[in-house]
Amino acid sequence: MLKYKKMHSRFLKLFFGTLVMSILFIGCQKETDTYLTQEEQMMKFDSYEDFLDQTDKLTQTEIEKKCSDLNIKSCTTEDTIPFFSEEVLKYMPLKEIAFFNENGEVLINDSVHFLHNNEIYKIPKEDNSLISKVKNHEIVLDPFVTYEVSTLQPSELKTLGLGGNSGCARHQKEFRLKSYLGRPHSVRMKYVHEIVTWTRVRHMANVDIAFSKVSMNIKLEYKHRRRWKSAGEKRDIKCNFTSHCHFVNTNFKIQSRVNENFNNSKDKTLTLAWYDGPVYANIGWHITVDGTVYQMVKGDSPSNAWTNRVKW
Repeated sequence: MLKYKKMHSRFLKLFFGTLVMSILFIGCQKETDTYLTQEEQMMKFDSYEDFLDQTDKLTQTEIEKKCSDLNIKSCTTEDTIPFFSEEVLKYMPLKEIAFFNENGEVLINDSVHFLHNNEIYKIPKEDNSLISKVKNHEIVLDPFVTYEVSTLQPSELKTLGLGGNSGCARHQKEFRLKSYLGRPHSVRMKYVHEIVTWTRVRHMANVDIAFSKVSMNIKLEYKHRRRWKSAGEKRDIKCNFTSHCHFVNTNFKIQSRVNENFNNSKDKTLTLAWYDGPVYANIGWHITVDGTVYQMVKGDSPSNAWTNRVKW
């Protein structure tokens, strides 16, 4: 009788354990499948919040793979992305739009959301014939989301925001690389330090909701066929500066102190501040930065090292 009770107890534990695992598996499957569809050749999400959540927690490569697994081609895998200006594409994280297909479309609830002129528009799924009319300027719709980037000019105090400063006025130093890791070279290169903001504004009925981020980009570029491209040589980076960021027309202010060393072979991006909340007037940042940023390609001549007194 005692042996039977033990066997019965083990059976119940095994049964309920299997039941729990099955429920969890089904739940995970459901979570994975709720925002995917093949019928419309678009990724599908239950809500815009779900879209943002998935975009936030995945990398661009992971998003592109999810699209590819369903035979949907992400617009970020194309050679060109015609829905945004060159400047926005240069500074905005591309994973923001990686769920959109090659036509710049994604299905959220019962609406097609599509990219056009640095913005997201949405229309009911049954009216998707209107997309071409919007793109051909035959009809005008209010945008659902607007994207904008700005770069900080090198002076004391600047305001960055929608319609604010933009361009390529950056702290930079050109030089000719003499050697790299013990091997002689002769390549035109430049160090680049820049402050950039990118902003996503969701236009609501009563108030706009903005997500905006301030970053410092620390880059190394090389000259190729009259164009500057991102370089991959390893280099030492030393940062010692203070930043003050204020999101205008709000009480949001933040001060950051950066005193760190890095060994990088790609662009180094430091996030200085971000804002996520309502906006009621002009959108932008008041930013000041003061300190030094040092860069040197490993094994190059010390004369090419650069200690930049960053002051914006």
